[in-house]
Amino acid sequence: MADAAIGDLARRAKRAIVAGGTGLWIRALLRGLVEAPGASAEFRAGFRRELEREGVAALHARLERVDPDAARAIGTNDRVRIERALEVHALSGRRLSDLQREHAFAEERYPARVISLDPPRELLHDRIARRTRTLFESGALERETRWLLDRCERVPAARKALKIIGYGEMAAALAGRSTPDEAEARVTARTRQYAKRQRTWFGKEYGPASEWPPDAARLCADGARWYDGG
Repeated sequence: MADAAIGDLARRAKRAIVAGGTGLWIRALLRGLVEAPGASAEFRAGFRRELEREGVAALHARLERVDPDAARAIGTNDRVRIERALEVHALSGRRLSDLQREHAFAEERYPARVISLDPPRELLHDRIARRTRTLFESGALERETRWLLDRCERVPAARKALKIIGYGEMAAALAGRSTPDEAEARVTARTRQYAKRQRTWFGKEYGPASEWPPDAARLCADGARWYDGG
């Protein structure tokens, strides 16, 4: 969808302004993705049966045999990435690590000016805490989690969404496995950890962030020059 929108703008001699998105999403947009086989329902059903029978450690050991480099990069308990690496090898006969090295995110799909904002840690932590408190006090997170749990009863694959920050913690609170205060504290902590990973990733990928507080006038002027092709 993003490619289609950018293409439409380009045909009208306009540039796209993209806001937000995770680091991986932005990298995929600007640099493309590794060409690998799509998901196989048959393979994944078999993987889950083996996971229940043998455990994740045994499947990680299998990955070490077929793709040692991928195994070193993937945690021994990271079921999702272990599954994907084994799936790519099973469907294509090639190692995922080799495909990633060949791709190396080296293709520049679009010329881009990337601007990242990085507020002081204390300010960021305060905003995360206030946002989390609002999610709990407003009831929005509880309503969405109840809807998701209901969907999981009908579509078991939807349980994967419970790994998203907030849903799993609220589900635990609704089931009585934790208190609402404990769930809120856990959501806040996980969000801080996620923010730290994003800050590290953006710094490594695109260099230092813009100064804080941001000079809005200068950023707008720079953006306007870039937009006009300068």
